[in-house]
Amino acid sequence: NNNNNNNHLLSDLENNELEHWKQLLQICWSENSKHRDLFSGVVEMVSRLQHAETLGMSVGSPNAPWRWNSDCHKEWVSKDEFQEVQDPNSALAVQIRNLIVSSGGRNETYNANDEDKIKKVFAIRNSLQLVEFYNWIEQQKTFYKKEKNDIDVTNEKHSKCLRWDRTSGHMQATLNWLRKEHPSRLKESSDPQYQLLLVYHGFKGTLKKAKKICKTQFRIQHIRNEGWFGNGKYFSTDLEYAKTYAHNGADGKGKYPIVIACELAIFNPYPVINMEMKGRPLKPNADAHVAVVRHAPPHKLDQVSTTPIPPNEWKTKENPDGVDVSTEIVINENFYLPRFILLFDN
Repeated sequence: NNNNNNNHLLSDLENNELEHWKQLLQICWSENSKHRDLFSGVVEMVSRLQHAETLGMSVGSPNAPWRWNSDCHKEWVSKDEFQEVQDPNSALAVQIRNLIVSSGGRNETYNANDEDKIKKVFAIRNSLQLVEFYNWIEQQKTFYKKEKNDIDVTNEKHSKCLRWDRTSGHMQATLNWLRKEHPSRLKESSDPQYQLLLVYHGFKGTLKKAKKICKTQFRIQHIRNEGWFGNGKYFSTDLEYAKTYAHNGADGKGKYPIVIACELAIFNPYPVINMEMKGRPLKPNADAHVAVVRHAPPHKLDQVSTTPIPPNEWKTKENPDGVDVSTEIVINENFYLPRFILLFDN
């Protein structure tokens, strides 16, 4: 490209930044064609990457929930993206605890009893993933703002913005429950286009496997699940519920119950209310499937429901004898950002 501005940018990049740029190009031209930006978009992402490196991962607004605060950066001594958190009173430990408590639902009751069961904690800081995550959010915000202005969202022909919550009472209740129990953690509350949630993925395995999953942003194939509510990667907004899956699996050398926490941006979720999506891809133009299911505590995987629970059976203040429920979220694309790893005692 002979554009003078681009040449100037290239001349200013140091060797380590050029290496970052090579990796960034691999992301932009990955197997997923949605990541194939124009060259100008790549230049913009590189600029954000430089900014992120310079300011210590502060991509996004100053109050962005995905930003580790300045005290956390001072504690970061690791040479890679994983920093073990050993002091429960450290800034990293405090911010992780606050992230869990503020994520809503039953996570608000997270306390020292839960922490006593944790063997190790690793905070995650990856500049490439951060820039990709932030760039994706900005692109989606622009897209949905344009679609909202140009398209009748109630028209099924324009399913990119189809409002499924207007389809049935159960669908509407499912999305409303997610918004109510797990309100958006965005500081920019004036922007209602999407929810930014802290979600959890549980499995039994090794720390090495957990780090590989985070490094590849869940791209490794065996994380995909042709499950009850769609074909994709499964998360829950409920830490306790994710621990149910973390305790399920064969024991082995170095294997532990592990939960990975991620930031997840949802713009257009599809509420699953029956078994029609079992083993099937996500609905066209949906960025997630959401189902409200029976809550199962750790070691009680047999209590997990394989069908969504109708809203009239949910446990609420008005229905205290109802079913205790959790949320399962199915996603495919990379609009989630690994934040920390919790490794529990067997």
